[in-house]
Amino acid sequence: MKVEAGLNEDGLSGNGYAKWYAPVRARCSGSHARDADSGNPGELRVNNTLVRGTTVPFAPRDGNKVLWYTCGPTVYDVAHMGHARAYLTFDILRRVLEDYFNYEVVYQMNITDIDDKIIVRARRNELLRRFKERASSAKVSAADVGERVVDAAGKALAREKEKLEGLKLELEKVPGSSKEGALLDTAIKEQELKLSQAEDAMARAKAAVTELSGDPSSPEKLQAVLESAKDSLAESLDAEEGHTIAGEKGEDHTIFREHATKFEGLFHEDMENLGVRPPTILTRVSEYVPQVVAYIEGIQNKGFAYESNGSVYFDTRAFVNAGHEYRKLEPMPASQWEDIKGGKVAAEEAGEKKSQMDFALWKKSKQGEPAWSSPWGPGRPGWHIECSAMAGDVLGDNLDIHAGGEDLCFPHHDNELAQSEAFCGCKQWVNYFFHAGHLHIRGLKMSKSLKNFVTIGQALKEHTANQIRLLFLLQNWDRPMLYSDQMVDDAKAKEQMLKNFFGTVKGLLRETPPNKYGGVPQNWHEDEQKLSEELSVCKSAVHSSLCDNFDTPRAMEAIFALVSSTNKYINRGKGDGVRVMLLLNIARYVSLICRTFGLAEDSDSIGFGGSTGDSSGGASEGLLNAFVSFRDQVRKLARDTGNRDLLELCDSVRDDVMPGLGVRLEDRADGSLYKLDDPAVLLAEIATKKKKQEEAAAAKKQKKIMRMQKDLLKWESVSEDLFQSDERFSKIDEESGMPVAMADGKPLSKSLQKACQKALTKRKKERDELDRLGGEDYIKGLREELEKLSM
Repeated sequence: MKVEAGLNEDGLSGNGYAKWYAPVRARCSGSHARDADSGNPGELRVNNTLVRGTTVPFAPRDGNKVLWYTCGPTVYDVAHMGHARAYLTFDILRRVLEDYFNYEVVYQMNITDIDDKIIVRARRNELLRRFKERASSAKVSAADVGERVVDAAGKALAREKEKLEGLKLELEKVPGSSKEGALLDTAIKEQELKLSQAEDAMARAKAAVTELSGDPSSPEKLQAVLESAKDSLAESLDAEEGHTIAGEKGEDHTIFREHATKFEGLFHEDMENLGVRPPTILTRVSEYVPQVVAYIEGIQNKGFAYESNGSVYFDTRAFVNAGHEYRKLEPMPASQWEDIKGGKVAAEEAGEKKSQMDFALWKKSKQGEPAWSSPWGPGRPGWHIECSAMAGDVLGDNLDIHAGGEDLCFPHHDNELAQSEAFCGCKQWVNYFFHAGHLHIRGLKMSKSLKNFVTIGQALKEHTANQIRLLFLLQNWDRPMLYSDQMVDDAKAKEQMLKNFFGTVKGLLRETPPNKYGGVPQNWHEDEQKLSEELSVCKSAVHSSLCDNFDTPRAMEAIFALVSSTNKYINRGKGDGVRVMLLLNIARYVSLICRTFGLAEDSDSIGFGGSTGDSSGGASEGLLNAFVSFRDQVRKLARDTGNRDLLELCDSVRDDVMPGLGVRLEDRADGSLYKLDDPAVLLAEIATKKKKQEEAAAAKKQKKIMRMQKDLLKWESVSEDLFQSDERFSKIDEESGMPVAMADGKPLSKSLQKACQKALTKRKKERDELDRLGGEDYIKGLREELEKLSM
């Protein structure tokens, strides 16, 4: 077996038994890299899943070019924030390599448009559509529809219960503190969520059927029944009628192709809206079937694959016995290695496979599935082989980087490595494996199977693309992260901090254009020296952070510290003003890092950006400057003359007119400052501010109502005689209001007389206070005001 040129032939211990062959040039290069031999302060080190527990030096195998392959989506449904976690994360890492370390990255991504999930989803959707048509045209009675839906929901519920019980039984057999036990704990939590969802579907189905039984001819109620447990219904229909789809020989690919095309389009749209840089090369499985077949034949010809009953399987035993290493990413126990070598891995339970460890390279098609021709008969590519064939065709026999979500380590990526190294006859197909950490929501991994996901489209309706990107920048790329309101709010606050900073600096630069530099002080004092030093410290911190496994949280922390210090400098209130050249230098650096991370909106713009031969930007700026200056003069005149109407009009222009035009006006003692922003963002801020004001006003009003109700109750009781209705007493002195006899006719005890006298004295003081307020008229006024407030 060969070790590719450019890799060290002496492998290092990787994950305990597999070796990692480091690139010879394991030092970063480019204009941002420092001297790698002076303590290696500029050496880029990365987490490589092939080498667990430590970071390793990064370098391409050949020159400055980085060959990068990322596992793309299986396009069977809309993309969610769990997908964004992976693709936005890798976009950030790619941008850092390209725009900061100045590598030439060839970025390939695949689209899996032939897959079991796509086949099942497209087929079930088609069968569900047909059933709905029959139900809507009364070819199936309302009663039969209801019975069918409830039956399907009931069977689905029973299956989920059975799965949960099975997992609990498995957990009882393993030690609680073991890795297997932890995995089973997570699986049980996930299954409990699925069971809860199945119970909800069952309840919805029964409720909808009850509604339909009362009005069988209602189209709306019929649709409600069909939608109540549609996943369970589709699964039931698939079990009975799935074989009728795709033609007799699987030649009709229409519904599968249309399904995949639809969701691929939505995926690309989501990526564009998130600001993800498009891949250099995009490859689809459906366009690579001939190459996949040839790739499988190559593996088979080398003795690492075998045909069985129309399918082709990878021979793990032959692979291991030939000296290759299997499962480099998620290692097996040493005993299992020996079992594979000896062919003892559950061969008796493997069915048409030689071993349970063997995996499909080519799957024989069944009825109801699309099929493609091959030397082994009609079928389709296996899940893992597509990536090997496409990446090998485009990038060759050795990749610098292969990336994907951490859930793909095994079996997908381990099997990719095995089949690719078998085909190429090499020891190492991938030099660096990057795995993005999961996105968790309420303690569980966000996924479609758990139905606990937030789609990218939904997220973008509530948050800007920059806020979502900041959300990921503030977390380590290779660790699990939690998706929560608190984290999103933090990202929003950080975005606002940056926007305010850029807007303030731009405003100050407008006030001091280059032709006025000669008219204002430019000499530095202690404050400027200190701020300049903080800029240098920030640059060093950002660089060391990015060299340390792309540590964007620490890099952003340094950026925010610099922004905070600059804001303090601007607002320090000293008479000789600020040094705009220093501010310009700082803002340019912060902008550079923001563009590097993909935060700047025009970071990938094409052309000259309107700076040459386009005066529209200058004209707009001139108009705004003139308008703001005019408004400042009007406000000054209004204040000097006490014209409140004119002041309110100036405020209305600021609050009601300019935000819709994308202009934020901030009034200051020495003149207004304007900042440009997205009109939608400004209007949303105003709406949020207005909502908070309304909520505060409502809370204040409610507080006032409660206080008035308490006062009314108090003063109404004060106006009444204190002991008149007290059943403890049988006689009250009419003049003093003092009780003179108990209910049984006996006189009051001395202590009770004292207590009653004290209460009467207090009541007299309260009545005097009520009389001072207006007596009964005051109580009447309270009632009327309370009635108005409560309307």
